[in-house]
Amino acid sequence: MAVTQQLARISTRRASCARGSAAALESIVSLDISENDAFADFDWSPQVLYWSLYAINEADLAAVVEQAFDGAELLNADYPDGTPPHQAYSEITMHQHDTVKKIATELSRLPIASMTKTCASVRAAHPDRELPNDFPAYIQQHASALVKFYAAASESDQVVITWWD
Repeated sequence: MAVTQQLARISTRRASCARGSAAALESIVSLDISENDAFADFDWSPQVLYWSLYAINEADLAAVVEQAFDGAELLNADYPDGTPPHQAYSEITMHQHDTVKKIATELSRLPIASMTKTCASVRAAHPDRELPNDFPAYIQQHASALVKFYAAASESDQVVITWWD
């Protein structure tokens, strides 16, 4: 099974419960959907999204994408990478809703159409790395999904949880 980037958007109440409860943390990492929650599997797209932004000299937006996939604080300090049997391959981190709103605003500026045209530049910069077969479609799908995911979290006053699983 491949290790992939996971995002969850959940209520602040549910995040608060997961901060102090192994069972509540496990329910998130095992992808139990509750209320208005949502989960998204971004496979290995974070790296390709960064590369495409750097290829068009958008380092500031690349940093925003990186921030979107790397939470600012641990969700549960007692179980930084989850609980057995649902341990993650990274720390399970989160962004509070005020940070989610800022990230959502910045992500809305992603130049997705320009990003889809960076395959040759990305390949030249990373010749030893495998790129998606249909690079433009991959960038379009994953960048759009990231923008929509954060926009929905922002509109719903949710927090975003990040981890590699």
